[in-house]
Amino acid sequence: MWKSCADRTPTTGYPVQNPDNDRHPKGAYMTLPRRAWLSSMFAVLLLAACDRTTNYISAPTTPTPIPTGTADDLVEYRVLGDSETLSGVLVRLSNSVDGLSQQRTVLPFFQALNVNRDSVFLSLDARGAGTGFLYVGIFVNGVMFREASSTVTNPFVAVSGTYHRQR
Repeated sequence: MWKSCADRTPTTGYPVQNPDNDRHPKGAYMTLPRRAWLSSMFAVLLLAACDRTTNYISAPTTPTPIPTGTADDLVEYRVLGDSETLSGVLVRLSNSVDGLSQQRTVLPFFQALNVNRDSVFLSLDARGAGTGFLYVGIFVNGVMFREASSTVTNPFVAVSGTYHRQR
């Protein structure tokens, strides 16, 4: 009769995997070749998961404006504020022509878009890191369409609306 899992060794010196065909929780035994194979596969997977590239956060860059074409209406996105106290600003702008774009930048931020549709949805929001004044505005053909501002710690300002061309 067996006293414990440690006593499950016959006279040959090799452990018996499951002599009584029972499901003892500590009776699961792994043979040496299987353990070596699993260990080597684990090492290969671990090495394959390692990435030797280093991603450094680059300094904020001034965004390049969208190329202008032969369109009827000029849409301007503007984000202004305290550039000394707001260390970085996350700007998200969206429209029904190009979709959503998001970028971390420094103030001031300007971007222009030409549209030739009768109506277009426009959205702009900005989130600052720090304390200070933050302003966002959407201008169409030089005329203010939507604007908002905030002066708090970590300000968040958003504006949106559908512009309909005058006929």
